[in-house]
Amino acid sequence: MHGYPPFMSSNPYTLTPAMKKALMLLGALGAFTAGGFGQSLVAHWDLDANDYWLPPNVHKYGPGTIFEYDENHFEECVDVEMTTNTCWSTRAWGSEHTPDYHCFGRFSSDFNAHKYVSWKVTFTGDAMGELTSFNFDIRNYDGSVNAFQLAWYSDGQLVGSENGTFGDSWKDVTVDLGGQGLDSNFGEEDEYEFRLVAYESSTSSKKKKKKSKSLNYGRIGLDNIRIHGDGVKCIPEPGTAMLGLLGLLPFILRRRR
Repeated sequence: MHGYPPFMSSNPYTLTPAMKKALMLLGALGAFTAGGFGQSLVAHWDLDANDYWLPPNVHKYGPGTIFEYDENHFEECVDVEMTTNTCWSTRAWGSEHTPDYHCFGRFSSDFNAHKYVSWKVTFTGDAMGELTSFNFDIRNYDGSVNAFQLAWYSDGQLVGSENGTFGDSWKDVTVDLGGQGLDSNFGEEDEYEFRLVAYESSTSSKKKKKKSKSLNYGRIGLDNIRIHGDGVKCIPEPGTAMLGLLGLLPFILRRRR
């Protein structure tokens, strides 16, 4: 029968309630090491022509393209995607002193919800956080459309929308998403989509005369799209978290002795 040395009154490897609580706290802290606290940039699209091997003002492509993001700070647990079902091309002299931007066309003079540019943000089960703002730069390209609607969806269901106008110069637009329910918890998988539609807002007689000419051919410029979030974090790989806890275990046991 094995016993313990006289100076030990109990099994040195038995964790007290305080030790168990400390381990739980360490585990919880470990889960947040893969993310940040507070406001943070989730994704950014600069829409540089060089990302697509296209010289500005030359090539034009139809729908179906997936536009490469320039930044995704949580790519281990958050998937982002930008697409369009309209035609597009690259253009020189982007916003924020960047060299290029993208031109998107075939928007109708009347509002048409079936023609849009789309961004999707998918929180996997290893992510948590809330989307808090959607920021983009927009301008008119050929004078035929001057208004936009940005609508956002949660798992395919419309949540909200915001309308605005723009002109021939770059306009910096920020849409506040706080309190819209665009959040996700660990263990859940949620998809949020943003759709931008351009159209003609004026109903003046002058605009009406030009309406038939601009129908289905309205074009806009977009650049530097950013999606921000609050409390977005990734759960670390189980192996990484366990190694961290195992490294601390000897110190806890030594303290017990």
